[in-house]
Amino acid sequence: MQLLEIRNNESKVLIAIYEYYDFLKLYYYRYNTQPFEVA
Repeated sequence: MQLLEIRNNESKVLIAIYEYYDFLKLYYYRYNTQPFEVA
């Protein structure tokens, strides 16, 4: 049971990370900046 709960929590964290990353991509695209490239 505990292992199942841990896996469930990990998947929730991964989903949150992907949603946050998508938000960052939209944000940087909107402001036309490239955060992952060194100018």
